[in-house]
Amino acid sequence: MQSRQEAAVTAQTSKDDIVRLLHLFKEPRAQRHWTNLYSVLSRPELDARKSGREYSESANPLEFLAEIFNDYNSFQPQNLMVQYVSQSPNSHPIKKFPYVASSSEWAYLSTFTHELDPTNLSRRNILRGADWIKTTWGEVRKYLHQVLYYSLAT
Repeated sequence: MQSRQEAAVTAQTSKDDIVRLLHLFKEPRAQRHWTNLYSVLSRPELDARKSGREYSESANPLEFLAEIFNDYNSFQPQNLMVQYVSQSPNSHPIKKFPYVASSSEWAYLSTFTHELDPTNLSRRNILRGADWIKTTWGEVRKYLHQVLYYSLAT
Protein backbone atom coordinates (compact mmCIF):
# COMPACT_ATOMS: atom_id res chain seq x y z
CA MET A 1 0.00 0.00 0.00
CA GLN A 2 2.84 2.40 0.84
CA SER A 3 4.49 1.95 -2.56
CA ARG A 4 1.23 2.83 -4.35
CA GLN A 5 1.00 6.07 -2.41
CA GLU A 6 4.63 6.90 -3.19
CA ALA A 7 4.04 6.16 -6.87
CA ALA A 8 0.97 8.41 -6.89
CA VAL A 9 2.91 11.27 -5.30
CA THR A 10 5.73 10.84 -7.82
CA ALA A 11 3.32 10.85 -10.76
CA GLN A 12 1.56 14.03 -9.63
CA THR A 13 2.84 17.41 -10.68
CA SER A 14 2.34 19.90 -7.88
CA LYS A 15 1.97 23.67 -8.14
CA ASP A 16 5.43 23.89 -6.56
CA ASP A 17 6.85 21.76 -9.40
CA ILE A 18 5.32 24.10 -11.98
CA VAL A 19 6.64 27.19 -10.20
CA ARG A 20 10.07 25.57 -10.02
CA LEU A 21 9.91 24.88 -13.76
CA LEU A 22 9.00 28.53 -14.45
CA HIS A 23 12.00 29.61 -12.37
CA LEU A 24 14.16 27.16 -14.34
CA PHE A 25 13.13 28.97 -17.52
CA LYS A 26 14.57 32.20 -16.08
CA GLU A 27 17.63 30.61 -14.45
CA PRO A 28 20.81 32.06 -16.04
CA ARG A 29 22.65 28.70 -15.90
CA ALA A 30 19.86 27.10 -17.92
CA GLN A 31 19.60 29.66 -20.71
CA ARG A 32 21.96 27.92 -23.13
CA HIS A 33 20.01 24.67 -22.66
CA TRP A 34 16.68 26.39 -23.39
CA THR A 35 18.30 27.97 -26.47
CA ASN A 36 19.61 24.58 -27.59
CA LEU A 37 16.17 23.06 -27.11
CA TYR A 38 14.60 25.39 -29.68
CA SER A 39 17.52 25.76 -32.11
CA VAL A 40 18.26 23.84 -35.27
CA LEU A 41 21.01 21.27 -34.71
CA SER A 42 23.97 20.82 -37.04
CA ARG A 43 25.09 17.41 -38.27
CA PRO A 44 27.86 17.08 -35.62
CA GLU A 45 25.38 18.04 -32.89
CA LEU A 46 22.92 15.42 -34.11
CA ASP A 47 25.69 12.82 -34.13
CA ALA A 48 26.69 13.88 -30.62
CA ARG A 49 23.45 12.44 -29.21
CA LYS A 50 25.07 9.02 -29.43
CA SER A 51 28.40 10.12 -27.96
CA GLY A 52 29.56 10.84 -24.43
CA ARG A 53 28.04 13.44 -22.16
CA GLU A 54 30.66 16.14 -22.79
CA TYR A 55 29.93 16.13 -26.54
CA SER A 56 26.16 15.92 -26.35
CA GLU A 57 25.30 19.08 -24.40
CA SER A 58 23.62 20.92 -27.28
CA ALA A 59 22.00 17.73 -28.59
CA ASN A 60 20.35 16.74 -25.29
CA PRO A 61 19.30 19.98 -23.58
CA LEU A 62 16.37 18.41 -21.73
CA GLU A 63 18.73 16.10 -19.83
CA PHE A 64 20.72 19.09 -18.61
CA LEU A 65 17.55 21.03 -17.72
CA ALA A 66 16.31 18.06 -15.71
CA GLU A 67 19.66 17.87 -13.94
CA ILE A 68 19.41 21.53 -12.87
CA PHE A 69 15.74 21.10 -11.89
CA ASN A 70 16.57 18.12 -9.64
CA ASP A 71 19.51 19.86 -7.94
CA TYR A 72 17.96 21.28 -4.76
CA ASN A 73 21.40 22.19 -3.36
CA SER A 74 22.46 24.75 -5.97
CA PHE A 75 19.16 25.68 -7.67
CA GLN A 76 17.07 27.34 -4.96
CA PRO A 77 14.62 29.86 -6.42
CA GLN A 78 12.43 31.85 -4.04
CA ASN A 79 8.88 33.13 -4.09
CA LEU A 80 9.59 36.84 -4.48
CA MET A 81 6.14 37.81 -3.21
CA VAL A 82 7.07 36.96 0.39
CA GLN A 83 10.00 37.62 2.72
CA TYR A 84 12.63 35.01 3.55
CA VAL A 85 14.94 34.79 6.55
CA SER A 86 18.23 32.98 7.15
CA GLN A 87 18.83 31.11 10.37
CA SER A 88 22.61 31.45 10.07
CA PRO A 89 25.06 33.02 7.59
CA ASN A 90 25.61 29.78 5.62
CA SER A 91 22.06 28.39 5.77
CA HIS A 92 19.52 28.51 2.98
CA PRO A 93 16.80 31.13 3.37
CA ILE A 94 13.35 29.99 4.45
CA LYS A 95 10.01 31.76 4.23
CA LYS A 96 8.88 33.75 7.21
CA PHE A 97 5.98 32.15 9.02
CA PRO A 98 3.41 33.55 9.09
CA TYR A 99 4.16 34.98 5.69
CA VAL A 100 4.99 38.65 5.21
CA ALA A 101 4.72 40.36 1.82
CA SER A 102 8.11 41.27 0.38
CA SER A 103 6.92 44.82 -0.29
CA SER A 104 3.75 46.86 -0.09
CA GLU A 105 3.25 46.70 -3.84
CA TRP A 106 3.13 42.87 -3.66
CA ALA A 107 0.89 42.71 -0.57
CA TYR A 108 -2.34 41.93 -2.42
CA LEU A 109 -0.78 39.40 -4.80
CA SER A 110 1.06 37.67 -1.96
CA THR A 111 -2.28 36.74 -0.37
CA PHE A 112 -2.83 34.41 -3.35
CA THR A 113 0.74 33.23 -3.92
CA HIS A 114 2.31 32.95 -0.45
CA GLU A 115 1.96 29.16 -0.36
CA LEU A 116 3.93 28.63 -3.58
CA ASP A 117 7.36 27.21 -2.82
CA PRO A 118 9.69 26.62 -5.78
CA THR A 119 12.21 25.00 -3.42
CA ASN A 120 9.81 22.66 -1.62
CA LEU A 121 12.32 20.33 0.01
CA SER A 122 9.67 17.68 0.66
CA ARG A 123 9.72 17.01 -3.11
CA ARG A 124 13.50 16.84 -3.56
CA ASN A 125 13.47 13.03 -3.72
CA ILE A 126 11.11 13.06 -6.70
CA LEU A 127 13.46 13.15 -9.66
CA ARG A 128 12.08 14.58 -12.86
CA GLY A 129 13.45 13.43 -16.19
CA ALA A 130 13.75 14.94 -19.63
CA ASP A 131 10.33 13.62 -20.67
CA TRP A 132 8.64 15.29 -17.71
CA ILE A 133 10.41 18.60 -18.44
CA LYS A 134 9.32 18.43 -22.09
CA THR A 135 5.66 17.56 -21.52
CA THR A 136 5.13 19.81 -18.50
CA TRP A 137 6.86 22.78 -20.12
CA GLY A 138 4.68 22.26 -23.22
CA GLU A 139 1.54 22.34 -21.08
CA VAL A 140 2.70 25.42 -19.16
CA ARG A 141 3.57 27.28 -22.38
CA LYS A 142 0.21 26.40 -23.90
CA TYR A 143 -1.61 27.65 -20.80
CA LEU A 144 0.40 30.89 -20.70
CA HIS A 145 -0.31 31.53 -24.40
CA GLN A 146 -4.04 30.99 -23.80
CA VAL A 147 -4.02 33.42 -20.88
CA LEU A 148 -2.10 36.00 -22.90
CA TYR A 149 -4.40 35.60 -25.92
CA TYR A 150 -7.51 35.88 -23.75
CA SER A 151 -6.18 38.98 -21.97
CA LEU A 152 -5.36 40.64 -25.31
CA ALA A 153 -8.76 39.72 -26.78
CA THR A 154 -10.73 41.29 -23.93
